Amino acid sequence: MEDIFTSNIQIYSRNTDTNNKRYLYQKGFKRFWSLPIPPPARNLWYRILSRKSPTSKYLNQIGTIDSPRCHLCHNYVDNLEHFIVQCTIKSTVWNRVLTSHYPTYNVTNSNILKALYNMETPFGTQSSRNIPFLVIISTTNYYIWYFYWQFIIHNIPFVAEAIINRSNRQISIILN
Repeated sequence: MEDIFTSNIQIYSRNTDTNNKRYLYQKGFKRFWSLPIPPPARNLWYRILSRKSPTSKYLNQIGTIDSPRCHLCHNYVDNLEHFIVQCTIKSTVWNRVLTSHYPTYNVTNSNILKALYNMETPFGTQSSRNIPFLVIISTTNYYIWYFYWQFIIHNIPFVAEAIINRSNRQISIILN
């Protein structure tokens, strides 16, 4: 049996600007596995890379839930992009966390999706800001996901301030 982490197997994701298929090769896997992020954040990110995230759209397609709509905003079909960044309630968290770390740079939804889909950052391939950016993205994504499921399963309110504080606290621990 072939080991998918040492072979040149392609994990496929989508380039959000051109909708062309991109592939994360062995080099990308090495970078992914070497990032200093907690296992739950890595697990979630791997689900995103392999397109196996439990969005409402996906759960509705397999008959687990009745509606493909977002459980937070109730306005849109909860596809992967909406699940990650397009929900206005979640985008508040993204904006506040990213602004606190990059006050002079306007990080867009496209930057977040490129980071999660392709491990691309807006700073260029050789920038010393790349690893911290990916850590911030993966950690914030994890805490949004964690609190979202706390809301769904346990009916615990999805409070942006609590998510922002928890994300920033964990990011500080990882990066310092």
